[in-house]
Amino acid sequence: MIQECHNHPEREATAICHYCNRYLCTDCAAWNSTWKYSYCKNESECLKYRDTHADKEDVSAEEIVMSNVYKLEALIEMLERKGIVSKEEIRKEIKKMRPKKDQ
Repeated sequence: MIQECHNHPEREATAICHYCNRYLCTDCAAWNSTWKYSYCKNESECLKYRDTHADKEDVSAEEIVMSNVYKLEALIEMLERKGIVSKEEIRKEIKKMRPKKDQ
């Protein structure tokens, strides 16, 4: 399921904020390269939202999984941009990790 950006519903989300758990497009998301997570560029609005909604919303398992998928995709994109690894190399490694089907 494709998620839309919290601030730009017409755009596809590419990240989930580490602090408020809202979906973000590339224009709204910033990346913490030290700790490897994304967050809202508008930090004050983000923290205000988090503080007012912290106990009112339950995060679903799907949202947690998608958050990790987006983080992984962002990490892969960064590694590829820096020339450290290609998507094809990553696909090969993932294929090796998949469990073998019983024959």
